[in-house]
Amino acid sequence: MSAILPHGGALVNRVVEGQEREALLAQAGEWVSIPVNAWTISDLDLIGVGAFSPLTGFMNEDDYLSVVNDMKLAN
Repeated sequence: MSAILPHGGALVNRVVEGQEREALLAQAGEWVSIPVNAWTISDLDLIGVGAFSPLTGFMNEDDYLSVVNDMKLAN
């Protein structure tokens, strides 16, 4: 049995681990807080673990308009 390939051919994993994670956590106390709702937290989690592969983050305006009008990303 073969594994099912992720959409786009590559799983996008945005979870930071190890020393890079520790460095980012140390810097995070200096960053401006942005209030978000539960829906946004869920989206961030799904982006982080690759559930939205091949997306790597939120859509820009070109992609958003293309999805609204054509049901696909601009590229």
